[in-house]
Amino acid sequence: DGMPGAIDGGAGAAAAGGSSGRRSSVAAAADAAAAGDAPRLGKLAALGYSTEPGDKELQTLARQNPAALSRLSGFKVERAGFGSLEWLAPVDVRGVDLGEVISIERGEVAVYVAGEGSEPVKPPVGSGLNCPCRVVLTGVVRKAKQQQDSAAAAAAFRKRLARYCSEMGARFVDYKPDGGVWIFEVDHFSRYGVPMDEDSEEDADDEAAAAAGAQGG
Repeated sequence: DGMPGAIDGGAGAAAAGGSSGRRSSVAAAADAAAAGDAPRLGKLAALGYSTEPGDKELQTLARQNPAALSRLSGFKVERAGFGSLEWLAPVDVRGVDLGEVISIERGEVAVYVAGEGSEPVKPPVGSGLNCPCRVVLTGVVRKAKQQQDSAAAAAAFRKRLARYCSEMGARFVDYKPDGGVWIFEVDHFSRYGVPMDEDSEEDADDEAAAAAGAQGG
């Protein structure tokens, strides 16, 4: 009489194990779905890009507090040696493939601008990543390198970058000749940058004007 009970007990354990396994699978699927809400670098990961918060922190946030990703404060994307984007207001980063919408190149940044093969859909101003942002671009220097060290040249180039900002609808913040660090802020996104093939005659005119201003002061 003891044998059937033993068999029934084994069957019960197997059923319990199966139920536990199903629950584990469901939980794993839920975690994977939640992690899918985290923004991802995609193809940018191999190009020296990183985010702040970092990838692991974003995935943890997606699982534990996914609503936080709809209004994430202090979100930053950086490309080592080129520059960074730091949003000045909370942004909705849920499910964003950053590799499809962001480009940080030498002297130029673009968000939601058509690239090779596809054109990302730009959300309305104030939505997604189309929000106020501080842009930092490094290595932005004049091509007239032989004159780069002169104070007049640096002042002229700074003035030109401020003018570019005005023309682009951006706010000039600063320019640091050491490292060619150009900082400005935008209210929304398109393509922003400095023409890297600036005319040498314009360089000379700007430098002469800056030198005259310095002497006059």
